[in-house]
Amino acid sequence: MSLLDIPVLTFRELHVGRFRNIDCGRPPFACKASADSPHYSRGAKSVIHKTRVECAGSEPTIEVHCNGQLMYSTGGAPSTAATSSETRSVKTDGTKTTFHTPEAGGKKVN
Repeated sequence: MSLLDIPVLTFRELHVGRFRNIDCGRPPFACKASADSPHYSRGAKSVIHKTRVECAGSEPTIEVHCNGQLMYSTGGAPSTAATSSETRSVKTDGTKTTFHTPEAGGKKVN
């Protein structure tokens, strides 16, 4: 049985960098994250999960850290199949940046 045959749970945790200068008490940025359903990627040769982050703000880029877990369950307690922990520079012009679980070169999940 492959992971594609098992109900899969995913979890993402985002940490967004902060700036020292905050204008008029407003936060200098806002970010939104969306998650794709886990799927098998022929390119990665693995089950993967993608989180896409888009930000808007007064600075051109911000640092975003994303922790991910690709989890599965066969009816009992969930188990972790793969993890990721990435920090990336994200543009604040609304461009989407993609974080992957597992990370490139990480553990393959069949």
